[in-house]
Amino acid sequence: MEKPDLVVEKSVTFSEVVALQNGSKIFRPQKSEAIYFLNEQKYISKLTFDYKKEVVRIQMDSPEEQWRGTKEYSLPKGNGAVCFYSIITECAVISEFFANAVKNNSGTMNFILVWEGYPYFQEQFLNLPPTPVTEATLTYDGRNNSGFYRFSLSAGGQSQFYFINKDGQLINHYWSSQAYTRVRR
Repeated sequence: MEKPDLVVEKSVTFSEVVALQNGSKIFRPQKSEAIYFLNEQKYISKLTFDYKKEVVRIQMDSPEEQWRGTKEYSLPKGNGAVCFYSIITECAVISEFFANAVKNNSGTMNFILVWEGYPYFQEQFLNLPPTPVTEATLTYDGRNNSGFYRFSLSAGGQSQFYFINKDGQLINHYWSSQAYTRVRR
């Protein structure tokens, strides 16, 4: 029986805008919650950040014992820029990386990427690192024939492509190795 309104995934992230030492701004993750329904069973992942201890804490609840409990992961050393996976384009806009890259027709943003649905997000995709945090690079690649700005994300051994309009809004997102596509409607 088909269930067209069945929700299989929900997530919410909370970030704050902070100023970095170089004067730029970025969204800094505070916490997230993701709920997945896999094989008709509920899996919950809650992430919280302790920047003084430089850790991300994950509270997991699931029907499988291996995916229950609390774990902590160290945040890698970096330039202070940390961003949730689901709001990468917003991080590029608030940090002014988007505007500067377009203006200069080049640019790279290095940051720490947080996979907010960890570990259940990783269970749905192939060859992702077994950690909720990874070093990442967003690179400006120019414009496509439709006039959208193309950015390449390199994170966790994967490459993804984002097409953004002049207002900084995501138009298309392609993750070819995972056969994943998002298109703005």
